[in-house]
Amino acid sequence: HCQLSSDPLTCVSDADAPSIALTLDRDTILQLSSLSGRYVYYIDGLRAEVGDVLSPCIAGTRSRWVRLDGDGSTFACGKGGPVLQPDTISILSAFIRSSSDDNPLMRDVFFPEDFEENCNAKDASAIGMEISVDAQCWKHVHQDQYSIYDFTYWAGETAHPGNAVRKQRNQPNPIKSPFDLDFSAALVFPSHHTMDRWSTFRADFIYVGRLGDDTDFRTLIDGLRLPAVAEGFGAVSSDDMSAPELVCPSPGEASNDPSNVGSGASFDVTLDRDIDLYSDEHYIQQRRTAWVTVALTGRDQLRQRMAWALSQILVVSPYDIGSKRNTETFLSYYDIFVRNAFDSYTDILREVAYSPMMAEALSYLESKSSAYIWEREKRRIYVEENF
Repeated sequence: HCQLSSDPLTCVSDADAPSIALTLDRDTILQLSSLSGRYVYYIDGLRAEVGDVLSPCIAGTRSRWVRLDGDGSTFACGKGGPVLQPDTISILSAFIRSSSDDNPLMRDVFFPEDFEENCNAKDASAIGMEISVDAQCWKHVHQDQYSIYDFTYWAGETAHPGNAVRKQRNQPNPIKSPFDLDFSAALVFPSHHTMDRWSTFRADFIYVGRLGDDTDFRTLIDGLRLPAVAEGFGAVSSDDMSAPELVCPSPGEASNDPSNVGSGASFDVTLDRDIDLYSDEHYIQQRRTAWVTVALTGRDQLRQRMAWALSQILVVSPYDIGSKRNTETFLSYYDIFVRNAFDSYTDILREVAYSPMMAEALSYLESKSSAYIWEREKRRIYVEENF
């Protein structure tokens, strides 16, 4: 099912991409947007609020600390946020000081799960504090503050609930306008939005890194690792990246053709009630509708029933998947059982093992070694043995 593709949007392998050192500062973010045609921003304005941000004193959690400008003396620092007990200050200061995070603007700090000491009980739920460490003032902020994301999907007319409304009023798109009109690298979270809006929709944004991080072109996400971007950052040639790439689509995959309804490649659905097009439930209903239509009307009923039985053995729960909006990937996972309903169980296990759905469900997606986690986070982790 594999073939060579010269499509410029085809994923380029790391080995073929040139190695270019990048610092993810404001200028680099603006260049990434300009060269790729995508909307890349660092997020600003996220508020540290109880219920959305955990205290840095909770064992096993990550907290983000931003370096503040100005005097870092104990007298000047600490006036923003709650006043901490001396033993809490001592513990958190030691974590910040010993952090291996080399970002010049911030530190991501981990409180080890088996650390011998705890913060003072009075500070167990404190957030948003300031601490002076070696004459430098650090402020506890939202864990995603100054993270960089590709917001291109969210700029679509039907993605962000306010985009269509703005268009009807002949007003600028709120996701596109910071770059298109102001040439800004920052997307500011509206102060009138509650913070649960961020936590609800964050899964729709593609994480790129943190403001100030040093990275390499090869490690950028697929939508940014393009020949034009490489040349824009000084690559001598992007001929290697323009060479055909081997792509392996799902067996039987075909482009959707809404005009060819009679072929069975697509179908229309009429509902007798209004629905919220922006809710997770709407996207979940898409999968249900597609599955029910095929399962009840397909002529291969034995195959459909075998597929259903297999799906109950090798389960991927939607509650284990970050985004509820990946209709195609969920259906593609189920198609593994449809295709292999009467074939080898070994083949089924192989396809399931390589499925991105199972990777996320069983947490081996973007997994790190025990040594890496210990060095960066001072946490002990063990090999996944549930698959």
